[in-house]
Amino acid sequence: MCEIYKEGGNHFVIRTKGNTKGLWQTTDTKRHSFITGLLAHFSLSILGISIATLFTRNIIKKASTAWLSLSFVLLITIASIRLKKEMPELLWVFPPINSFLMLGQYEHHLLVHVLWLTAWALIYSLLLITLFLFLVQKKRF
Repeated sequence: MCEIYKEGGNHFVIRTKGNTKGLWQTTDTKRHSFITGLLAHFSLSILGISIATLFTRNIIKKASTAWLSLSFVLLITIASIRLKKEMPELLWVFPPINSFLMLGQYEHHLLVHVLWLTAWALIYSLLLITLFLFLVQKKRF
C-alpha cells in the first residue's frame, strides 16, 4: 500500500505502509537493516580479533607460518559454506562466518537470527580467547 503526496513544487514523495522489500523501505525496516549491519560488523570484528590472537608470536614463533596458518583458517572458514550440506556437524568447529554471509536468505525475523548469530559469535570468540590465554599461560610455565 503506497501513499503519494506532493511536497513543494513538483516534488512527489512516495511512502509505503507496512514492511515492504525493495526500494521503498519503511523507517522500521531501515532501522532493522542498520541494527543488523551494526551487529554483523561488530560480531565479525570480534571473531576476527579472536581468531587472529591464536596466530600471534606468543603461540607461533615464525611469522611466515603464522600468516600462512591464519590464511588457511580463513579460507577453510569461507569454503565451509559448501560443507553445510555434506557435513553439517563439522560447521560447529569453524567460526560462524558462513552464517553471517547467508543472512540475506531470511525474510522474516531477521533481527532474531542476527541476535542468535551475535551470541554465537561472542561465545565462540570467548572460547578462542580463553584458549589463547591458556596456551600463553602454559608456555610461560
